[in-house]
Formats: sequence, structure tokens, C-alpha cells
Amino acid sequence: MLHLEEISTDDLLLLIYHSVSIKNEIVQQDPLEKNLRKLLNFGHTLGHVIETYSHSGKGIKPLLHGEAIAIGMVLEAYISYQKGILNQSAYNEIKQTLNLIFESVVFTKNDIEICTHLLIHDKKNENGNICFTLLADIGKGVVNQSVESELIVQAFDDYMSS
Repeated sequence: MLHLEEISTDDLLLLIYHSVSIKNEIVQQDPLEKNLRKLLNFGHTLGHVIETYSHSGKGIKPLLHGEAIAIGMVLEAYISYQKGILNQSAYNEIKQTLNLIFESVVFTKNDIEICTHLLIHDKKNENGNICFTLLADIGKGVVNQSVESELIVQAFDDYMSS
């Protein structure tokens, strides 16, 4: 794995191209998001909620889409680890890498309560259950995972402890 300080512009262009190619291949195979395409949702369940909340003017500063999704990825990696799906080493790598790239955001208890409440409206919910795409390993998602509210709050607490 490349370390952040070792990554050049050419490396970034190659990584972006590779990422877009993977996404395009998955979308072509599952254009209606019935199964395989759900793998692309890692970080997006909480990330979209955080992004929406950040633009409400009620709490945290407005975030760009990528900033919010990065926070969602750290939170959802923590949830994956706590559910025993992802190992601690992979979780630590995800958290440390994203924390190097993106500035941390401080969430109050009220911010967290509002964000968890907003999850009810997520388009990925099925039969009243909040569905997450979690990780079994870096690059290996597990779709349709339900997560308890208490674990979501723990994820926010862990995110802010770094």
C-alpha cells in the first residue's frame, strides 16, 4: 500500500481512473441497484445523512459530498469491526488513512441524535430496516446489514476519539 506522502498526481489520476472503471462495471451489471450495485453504498448510508444535516444550518459546518462520505466510511468501518465482520487491522487502516486526508468534524450529542433520526428516510431501507453496506475486508462489501442505533452512536463516539 502507498503511504499518503508517497502519492503523486499521476498516482491519483490512476487511482481515480481505476475507481471510475470499477463503478462503471458494477453499474452496467446492476443498473437498478437490485444487488451488486449496493456494494457501492459503503459509507453512503451515514455519509448522506451527515451531508444533508451539514447543509441544514443547525449544527456542523457544511460539508462537501466527499467529506461526508469519508466520515460515513470511517463510521461504517467501525460498525463492520464491532459486528465482527471486519478485522481491527483493516478498520485501523481505513480510519487512519481517511483521518490523514480529511479534517475531523466534532458532533454533539444532539447532532448525533438528529443524524440517527434522519436515517429513517434513507432510500436503501427495506421493510422498515435501515440497511447498510458494511465491509468484510478493504474492497469487499457485505450488503443489506441492519445496525442498531446504539452501535451507530458508538461509531460516532469512536470517530471523535481519534
